[in-house]
Amino acid sequence: MTGPDVSQATDELFSIQGRRTVITGGTAGIGLGVARHFVSAGAKVVITGRRERGPERAESVGASFVSMDVRDDVSVERGLESAVRLLGGLDVLILNAGVARTCGPLERLDLDAFRDVFEVNVFGVMRGLRYGLPHMEPGAVALVTSSPGGRQGLAAPGMVAYSASKAAIDMVVQSAGLELASRGIRVSGVIPGFIRSEISHDSEVDVDWLARLTASGQARDPAAMGPVFHFLASEAGAMLQGSLVAADDGCTAGLSSSVLSRLVGP
Repeated sequence: MTGPDVSQATDELFSIQGRRTVITGGTAGIGLGVARHFVSAGAKVVITGRRERGPERAESVGASFVSMDVRDDVSVERGLESAVRLLGGLDVLILNAGVARTCGPLERLDLDAFRDVFEVNVFGVMRGLRYGLPHMEPGAVALVTSSPGGRQGLAAPGMVAYSASKAAIDMVVQSAGLELASRGIRVSGVIPGFIRSEISHDSEVDVDWLARLTASGQARDPAAMGPVFHFLASEAGAMLQGSLVAADDGCTAGLSSSVLSRLVGP
């Protein structure tokens, strides 16, 4: 193929037109940014969440809304059933809901807060897979939002629950990818860089300061993650199975120039 034929084939390969997509934690941050991108690319999107303004935020990006609390089995099961009815099926399941919070020094660890982080970040993903998979056919894709905080060498004092939860879902992604390959269902994880979002605000994390750890030195807006999820949801990402895609401005690659200059001088 040459010329227009190649262009058309490439467009089809990367297309998510009509892909029926559910995004948990879709009312803010990365979830809302990805929803906006997917709608603009022709996907049919339902976002889920707990916010009262969920319907308003969904409407603002051209998506539909279903109320869902990923900490509750019944809520997830019924929420996904409602979303699938709205969409007429499920091609892409983006498990994005997450929380980041400190739980105090280890000797005074708030175990209730620790459990809550795992309920959302780990069990929330497992509930999504548990109740989403019955609606997914061969060719469907499940994508999970992870974090640099779960990678070796990037844990932080006071963030034991968050780091441990993200490390756990990385292994969920890899294990699920291997298990579901025989069913023709792809599973991958996305490791974002430092994103300005409500989760970073709620955890009192200064993302602009942390962005110095990246090669680019930049904190990104949620919209920057849209094309990454788009690629993985399209047929162009067909070879990525159980993969953890680091779209993190080089954060997990090693020490940035700015960090090295502080350690060893210019």
